[in-house]
Amino acid sequence: ITFQITNPIAFTTANTTVYVRVENVNGCYSVATLNLIVSVTQIPSTFHRTFTKCDDYIDASNNNYDGIATFDFSIINADIAGYIPNSNYTVTYYRNQTDALSEINAIPDISNYRNIGYPNTQQIWVRVDSNLDNSCFGLGAYATLVVERTPVFNTVGTNNIIRACDDDHDGIFSFDTSMLSNNILQGQTNIDVAYFDDLGNSIPTINPLLVNGTKTITVRLTNNPSVASDGPCFVEGTIQFIVDAKPEAYAVTTNLTTCDDEINNPLLQNGSYPFNTTTLQNEILQGQTGMNVTYTLANGTVYTNGLPNPFNSGTQNVLVT
Repeated sequence: ITFQITNPIAFTTANTTVYVRVENVNGCYSVATLNLIVSVTQIPSTFHRTFTKCDDYIDASNNNYDGIATFDFSIINADIAGYIPNSNYTVTYYRNQTDALSEINAIPDISNYRNIGYPNTQQIWVRVDSNLDNSCFGLGAYATLVVERTPVFNTVGTNNIIRACDDDHDGIFSFDTSMLSNNILQGQTNIDVAYFDDLGNSIPTINPLLVNGTKTITVRLTNNPSVASDGPCFVEGTIQFIVDAKPEAYAVTTNLTTCDDEINNPLLQNGSYPFNTTTLQNEILQGQTGMNVTYTLANGTVYTNGLPNPFNSGTQNVLVT
């Protein structure tokens, strides 16, 4: 046997005749003739369709950044019908050229196809075969599937929480949000940024953002795709602005001025006195809760949440924070 075709599944040729030899275990054989005819396509070389979809959350990965979406490209059947003079043909779709040439692994449902294994962009190969003599009316990568990338919502502040201390004890603060969009996008381009309040109303002017207590806004990032898609594709996130109450250190009413007059023992008249600090912190806070209070002495010593009682001290200023 000479000139044997070693890979009949992927045999490339022009019009030719090949011979098929069938042999049993006893060496008996029979030879048949097989005419291979390469049909000329009736579909123009310029024919092509592009389908663009938004990335979605359907797959097990549960994210819209895997480059996978659901496509319906069945409209190509109607397009092809305009190029074929009769209706006695079959259109079959394949995931790649190898499958199309071998006529294996055809796509079973072209109206509900997910490009798993071919993220972001995939070429769909199409065969159009005659039902009468298996002539090939067309073969090509007639469709391109494009999954539009979802914008990335980058975290701002601490887990999308931005806080500020109340500057004048009125519960209202004016947040500077001039760099908010840039911080969310982190260099992403061709993306529109829109802001909405908690009722879904558009916020036309975001900077400055006046907040009374707490305010949560929704930020939507929307692509400006270069090709038509089922979008526009977008992602949303929320940002919470919190105006924290500014602590106030109230004036101390306890008399902290005394005479060094330990008359029972003149030797104790040494410029130091045991001050009673029992009510001192309550006077400073005046009912404020959730506060950490520190006392810093003139020599740098720091006490947390209360001075010793009694507090033996000479004349000094104590910084209360």
